[in-house]
Amino acid sequence: MRTVIYFLTEAFRGLIGARLLTVVSIGTIGSALFFLGICCAAYLTVEKWVSIASYSGTITLYCNDRASDDTLLSQQALKHVRTLQGVDTVRLITKKMAWDRFATMYGTSMLSSVDNNPFPASLEVVVTTQGKTLAAIDTLVKSLNETPDIESVQYSRTYIDRLQKLHKSFGSAIIIIAIVIFCILIFMIANTIKLTIYGRKELVINMHFVGATGFFIRGPFIMEGIVQGCLGACVALIALVIVRFALQGVPLVWGGLLIPTIILSVGVVSGCIGSLGAVRKFLS
Repeated sequence: MRTVIYFLTEAFRGLIGARLLTVVSIGTIGSALFFLGICCAAYLTVEKWVSIASYSGTITLYCNDRASDDTLLSQQALKHVRTLQGVDTVRLITKKMAWDRFATMYGTSMLSSVDNNPFPASLEVVVTTQGKTLAAIDTLVKSLNETPDIESVQYSRTYIDRLQKLHKSFGSAIIIIAIVIFCILIFMIANTIKLTIYGRKELVINMHFVGATGFFIRGPFIMEGIVQGCLGACVALIALVIVRFALQGVPLVWGGLLIPTIILSVGVVSGCIGSLGAVRKFLS
């Protein structure tokens, strides 16, 4: 425990001794990790959009003209759909109900130009919780297309596919950005520690003369890199909290403790690796 306290004390002494370099380093680390946090929030938001679009679980079936005009046929189609696997509930929307719904949403001005009801009857299908996967819905849609007196099945698969492709592309971009940021942080922290070692060169030489072990000499510098990464992560988290409160009306997903954990982990690990690289090269 005494050794850890000594390492921390010497690390903060080194950070305070190079104030300007420390402020620039921590500020740059914080900015990079803040950008990483925003990217993670954007990725989680896109993931939520894909989830909502994919698993809303509503499929619309439009009846043909014969079933639209014959309630008995549309009821038979409804009973058939209820027997299919993956179907939770089915609701019949008659021609009159479709007319009334359109009038409520868009007014009656457009309807006044038509003599007859142009809307077909339809079935609104809600799938079960177990069936709310793209594979299960695709299978269900194939069965629904074979339902008697059903002319078409509306399911926004193309839109969902585009969202999923966007989600995958965005995820790949986030991974690349994270790797680049990680490498930049390691390089930056390693250079900062290198300059600190140069600034305390005489102290390091004297410690060698009095018989200090390599671990005891390197420890404070490694701890200094870890502290820099941790402080930079804290700066990024504070900035993210401010942005989160400023954008309360924007439906962004922040992921609870996930993003803070990622930022702290990247900051600490990059600080540790960067400082280890510096002391191995310049204190070997």
